[in-house]
This record gives sequence, C-alpha cells and structure tokens, in this order.
Amino acid sequence: MKLIIQPYNDKLGKLLIDDLNSGKYSNFAFSVAYAKISGVDALYDPLSAFRTAGGTVYATIGIDQKNTSFEALRAVLGLTEDLFIFHNRNLSSTFHPKVYVLAGEKHGKVYVGSNNLTGGGLYSNYEIASCEDFDLSIPEQAESFANMVRSLGVFRQEGPCCKKATEELIKQLYDSHLVCTESEIRVTNKKVTSTKTTTGTSEGTSVFGAEPITGRARKHDFSHLAPETEIREEYRNVVLAADNSTTVPPVTVTDSGPAKSFYKHLSKNDVDLKSSPGQIIIPIAYKSFFEPLSEPQRTPKGAMQSERYFSLKYENSGETVENARVVFYVPSPLHPRKNSEVRFALRNREIFGTFEQGDVLIFTQVPQSGHEQYLYTVKRVPRDSAEATSYPERFAWIVE
Repeated sequence: MKLIIQPYNDKLGKLLIDDLNSGKYSNFAFSVAYAKISGVDALYDPLSAFRTAGGTVYATIGIDQKNTSFEALRAVLGLTEDLFIFHNRNLSSTFHPKVYVLAGEKHGKVYVGSNNLTGGGLYSNYEIASCEDFDLSIPEQAESFANMVRSLGVFRQEGPCCKKATEELIKQLYDSHLVCTESEIRVTNKKVTSTKTTTGTSEGTSVFGAEPITGRARKHDFSHLAPETEIREEYRNVVLAADNSTTVPPVTVTDSGPAKSFYKHLSKNDVDLKSSPGQIIIPIAYKSFFEPLSEPQRTPKGAMQSERYFSLKYENSGETVENARVVFYVPSPLHPRKNSEVRFALRNREIFGTFEQGDVLIFTQVPQSGHEQYLYTVKRVPRDSAEATSYPERFAWIVE
C-alpha cells in the first residue's frame, strides 16, 4: 500500500489522469461526498478519452451541506454510464466517502482518502489517500479486489437515500434548493468569509505563515450547464444582509497566501485601438483570478456583465495604476456570438500605447498582508526579448 500525502509527495488528480491514460484499465468508478466544476474540469479530457476508447465510468456523489454544484452534477452525468446521487434527509448522517476504483483485465487499483472531486481535493488541498495496486493474474489478489468492488456497490444501489441521476432529477434537486449553482456556492462562501473577517484579528492570523501550492488552471467553460438564473434572489439577499451587517471593507482577494501568476501573449485585437480600444481579452480559465466581481447586471441590449475596479502596480515603471477594470461579459441570448468573455482594461493610455502584438503580459496576485500596498501587479515582457522565450504557450499559469 502506498500513502499519498498531498500536496507534498504527489497529487491525486495527476495520478488519476496517469491511470486513465495508461491503457491498463477499462472501468473507473468513484464515490465522493462533494463535486464541483473545478474537479470535473481536471478530469474532463482524460475521462472523455477513456470513454471514447471503450472504458466505462460510474459515479456516486453526495449533496449534503449544498457543497456539490448543479453544474458539476450535470457535467458528471454526461461523463458516466450511470451517476447516482446520495442524500440522507436525517441531518445527523452525512454521505462522506472518497474512493476511486480502476479495473482492467490484469490490473486493479483503489484510492481511499479525503479527496473530493474538487480542484482542491485533487490538487491544492492538504489531503491523505492510500493507494493499493492489485495484480489480477494472482487469484488471491483478484478475489480480494473483487470483494472490495462488490462492497462498494452498496453506494450504487437505488434506495431511499440513493437515486439514479437524470437531468430531471438534478433540476428537481435545484428547484428544491438541495443543490446550488457554482455562483450561489461562491456568494454563500463570501458571507462565511466576511463573518470570519469580522471576528478575526491580524495578531491571530499572523501566527501562521504561507507556502506556495500549485493548483491547476481550468481548461473548459461549463457555463452552458448553469441555469438561466445563476444566482437566485434568496442567495443574493443572504449576502446583502451579511454585507449590511458589518463595516468591514469588502474582501479584495479570494485567496490570501502565496502569490499566483499567469501570462498571456497579446493578440492583434488586444492592441488594436480601433476594435475595442484598451480592452484585453483574458482566457476565461483565469476569471477566478480577478474575483470577487460585482453582482451581474443586465445591459440595455440584454447582455449580463459583472465587473470590478482595482488598483495595480505596473512593474515596468513602478507606477500605480488606479481603477483598472475587469468585466465578465455574457452576451444576450439573441446575440450571434455565444461566447462569454473576461475583459481587462488597464485604463492608462500611456502604458497601453507601449503594448505590441506578441508581447507577454504577466498578471500576479500578491499575498494579502498588512504592509503590502499592491494586491495585483502587471508586467510587460517585450516580444523580442530573451525573457519572452520563457513563455511558449499563448497563455498559462506560472508555476514557481
């Protein structure tokens, strides 16, 4: 048996991707307490390829404490032969397993631990999981593996607390407020974060340090799986009530701790002063980098947009740029282009005028601390510089 100490000696997401791509296995089953789009996105490509190659996927997901999102359930439903949803109305019992099983003709593997199907659970959280490999050509190991798989089948049997998922059932759970959207989960967490902020002190938090832990950049846009109303009124009201009950300034960084950075190469449209002057399109995978954004507002033409204004430090000159702006734009249903966009505006003509197609912009979120003035920085790397060769992709997270 191998013990996985995440994030120090490995990350479960990486191991599962290696297993799914190995060609050793034809069946994959997992049971987890919670699932979010960040976790589904991490396994989306290997799971899709696994099924295309003839593999079968089965899943059981819990929905307790509203920690599993509506979009994640819909996404997993589309990636599995069967998805079961588990929930006990008796609130004293929580569905809390985290187990991943792979089976092939000659090989079997089981992971049991604390890792949910979330970005944190698979990559950036502190988690522990045990891993056991089985050689199915050895009768004793094959029997042991088969017994284990049969035992786990209890979570894939329909009963009072276990239901086979359909689009209709997932919608019913949403309408009954047993599951929330990703946006609703975020705003609810914002209330919790604000509450903690009002009771915490800088002396208390300064006891602990911070260490850099690399997560995983999101690759896919799952916004089409969200309902038309991403945040229902009752969830907006909960956050508004929390905001109105305290004079603590709004949280400006979603993750305090180590700096995190990404880069993108500027396109022709990014630097074109005629098309969308001053606006730079940011890959949607980095939307969370700029959150929290304002509540979505409908424009006169039917589009929805949320935004945020903030100050940043332009590293090339050392100057402070006030009121930089980021906008998350969702086009009107009647618009011919359906793609949502994240748009960044530096709002400084002098600096923007130095940008050229092919230059690299590096965006960094600096750790929040009592003596750090800038929460965000931007650096331009000229396209013909030696440093630019260090950034070969069109865009990517920067891993220190």
